This record gives sequence, structure tokens and C-alpha cells, in this order.
Amino acid sequence: MEKLKDYSFLCQPKIISGKKSLEGIPLELSDLNASKPLVLAMNNISDKHRKTFTKAFGDSNMSFTLFDGIGQYAGVTAAREAAILFRERGCDALIALGDGPVMNIAKGANILLSMDKHLHKLTNDVEINQHMKPLVYVPLGAAMGLEATSKADIDLNLYDSPFLYPDLIVIDDRLVIDASVEDMNYSALMALTGSIESSSLELSNPMADSYAHASLAYISENITKGIKKKKKNSCLALANGAVMGSIAYSNAPEGIVYTTSKAIERLLGHSAAAVAGLLLPHWLELKSADKKPVRDVLMLALGGFDVYSSTPKKERPHGGVNLLEDLIHNMDDYVPLDLKSLNIPQYKLKEIAQYATETNSTIKKKDILTLLERAYDREEI
Repeated sequence: MEKLKDYSFLCQPKIISGKKSLEGIPLELSDLNASKPLVLAMNNISDKHRKTFTKAFGDSNMSFTLFDGIGQYAGVTAAREAAILFRERGCDALIALGDGPVMNIAKGANILLSMDKHLHKLTNDVEINQHMKPLVYVPLGAAMGLEATSKADIDLNLYDSPFLYPDLIVIDDRLVIDASVEDMNYSALMALTGSIESSSLELSNPMADSYAHASLAYISENITKGIKKKKKNSCLALANGAVMGSIAYSNAPEGIVYTTSKAIERLLGHSAAAVAGLLLPHWLELKSADKKPVRDVLMLALGGFDVYSSTPKKERPHGGVNLLEDLIHNMDDYVPLDLKSLNIPQYKLKEIAQYATETNSTIKKKDILTLLERAYDREEI
């Protein structure tokens, strides 16, 4: 066992997962002294999801207001509109019925409601230093990495505060099973990235490791069953893996793959999840070549105890990388062959590296360039 080092860890939300989890929301809100939630959702939320959620409140005598005007972009305007409706209807809690922009808008509205009485100031220098309105996150199987964290991405500005954690996460199998194959793949890729980078630090955090390894195991064991066979238990496990990966990511410095993938998404519009799936194996191989071996627990998390125990100790780090490559290979339809196949000009690599460095100063520009150049043209490796 590794020597225990000093560490800190925060996991704010209570998590409820399984059958009829939605029905527990009214009681949980009551425990948070709330009774009139504002529910935020995408403008294309399915009738099934809408009806399932509404029915869960049926016997509670608790009513809610629905704000379903959210598109694919998490902007300040939508956050302000949600906050205004919250006040007009006398609401006292927020429920994000959905992932990505829905949760970012919910966090943005909460910042406005709690930090700015005039509902107009939402800049990246705002200091979030107090408890806010109760916030519930209900995933629909399309998580993009920040939902269960202390972070929010609004108008391309990243906000970070322990007070941005949701208070409650409710994972219901009736909702996550309807996620598209693309959303499930992308959600798994972002969880893999957050989990692997957080558990690859030289100074490991045992609590973050436990969440990261559980996330990796859930994804490795269930990605094929969840996507191809649409089994409820497998879809539920993938949604849990996404949440656990987010919490692990939130308790570690942001890694080079996550930062670089987000930079490419912001600059060029390519999915950060798809790019992360491409970059992650390259980063692990570079790490190994630089005599910074991948921790052998990656093999344990992805392969299970039998595979881990039957593999010689010296081969476990490389074996873990191979298992990851095999896992990502199963998602080939959603992971590009290389950066060149995305029609990214090679001269753009320096711009991407510069932008990534500006958003995360802890990572060296030359390291980002090395990673990008390795992933640019598969035929040249």
C-alpha cells in the first residue's frame, strides 16, 4: 500500500440512485427547507421525461415552475431569465433536469440569485463565498464533466467555488436509459478523462482515487451493455460513473488532456469529449516514455482483480494503458483517428497550446504542443 500523504477532499452532494429515485426529491427538498422549486430543462426535452418527472411529484402536494427555454449554449442571458422567473414565481430551490448547459444555467442562475440582488452581474471575477439556493441535479445520461463539480462554464467563463456543488444528485433509471448512443459515449469519455487524470497524480488523493476507480470500473464494465443493449442497470451504472468521475475531477488540478480538449472545443467547435478520447492514450504513452509510469491501479480499475492479480507487477502499468486503448477502440465511431482527420491545420496547434496555457497556467505550453503533435497524424507515429 502506498504511504498516506496529506490530502483534502470535498464531496458536497447527497446522491440518490436507482428505481423511483425521483419520488424522493420532494422529501429531500423539505429537508433543505424548500418547497417551490424552479425546474430547468432543455427546450427539446422529451414528453416522456417531462411526464415522468411531473408524475414523481404527484403525491407530494409540492408544485414546481418549469423553465424549458435552454438551448445548447450556456449563456448569461438564459441564466438571467431563469433567475427572474425564479423570483417572480416565489421559488426557493433549483432543479436541473438535464446535463451540460442545463446544469451550467442552473448554477449561473444560482450565482445571480445569491450574489447579485439586481440579477445582472455575472462576470468571471465574481466572488462566490456563501451558501446559495438549494440545487438538485437530475442527469439524463448526457453529462459533460462539470455537472457534479464545484465548477460552472457560462459564456466561456469558468466559475469555481465549493458553493457551486449541487446539494443533491438524483439518478433515476427511467431517465438515463433514453440517452442517445452519442451522448452516452461522450459522457463516458469525459468521465474517463477526469478519473484517469485525477488518479494519475504523483501525490495521490486516496478519496479522489476511490471515486475515480469506481467511475472507471462502472464505465469499463457497462459501456457495451449500456449502449448496445440499453439495459437499465448498465445505463444507471454509466450515469453513476459520470457523477463519480466528475467528483474525482473536482478534487484534483485540471489535467492536460481535459484542458487541451476544452481549448479545441472552444476555438474550433469540436467535441471536447471526442478530442479527449483521442488525446488520453497518447498522454499516457508520453507519460510512460518520460519515465513517469502510469499507476498500476489503472489496470485494476479497468480490468478487475483477476486480470490485475494474474499480470506480473512490472507489466501492470502498460497493461492498464492497453486496456484503456481497447475501451476507447470500442467507441471508435465517436473518437477521431487523429487531429488531422478533424481538418485542423497543423499551424493551429501553437494557437491551441497558447490558449490552453492561458486557461490553465499550471501546464507548460511545450507539453501541450508535444501532446498535440503526437496526436496530429497517426501515420507519423
